[in-house]
Amino acid sequence: MTTVDEDTFDSDSSSATSPKINNQQQLNNNNGGTASSKWAEIAAKPPSPPKNKIINTKKSNKIRTTTTTSSQKKNRKSQRSNLHSLGVNNSRVLDIHYPSRTVVALLVHNDYREEIIMILKKHGVSNLPDYTPTHHTTISDPQFKNLSVTEKSSLAIEKNNHRLVRALPFIRDHIAKAVARFFKEQSWITKDQLDSFIQSHNEKIATTITNQNSL
Repeated sequence: MTTVDEDTFDSDSSSATSPKINNQQQLNNNNGGTASSKWAEIAAKPPSPPKNKIINTKKSNKIRTTTTTSSQKKNRKSQRSNLHSLGVNNSRVLDIHYPSRTVVALLVHNDYREEIIMILKKHGVSNLPDYTPTHHTTISDPQFKNLSVTEKSSLAIEKNNHRLVRALPFIRDHIAKAVARFFKEQSWITKDQLDSFIQSHNEKIATTITNQNSL
């Protein structure tokens, strides 16, 4: 499948760069006291591994994810262009990211999921209905080969969390809070991360409105 480069967040769960290091660099670039700096601080804390909990990664009132196979990465603009050429309505694709090296995840409106699956299937792109982005098998980098299954599971959860937290500020404003709540429903981000993002997002919108009114 055609894929997208995540130039604003981790593109690969097997990346050699630790997400903790990336987040620390992000924190160092923020000044305390603002909603944005608080968001960066809270974002650095991934959720704890779930205990005996089955997470449904496909159902939500308004939003769903679909995962497909991927062979290479392209920048976001190229990915959107390729999806369009296949007949995909890009306005219904809310986010695109890589949960692992050979998988691309599309976040779409609930009522568009089946249609996009059919469109991609028509062009030979396989859907992965049972894929779980926090499963230990998403950690395929050789540097982590000696980790236990439990350690790989924790690392997968952490990487997925950082990937999504860093994606949220770049999702379209009118749907960003709904997406954040969906991520929380899936236990992909924490309650603190959700609350902090919503606060930061609301302040961003308020500032934009104030600036527009002052023109």
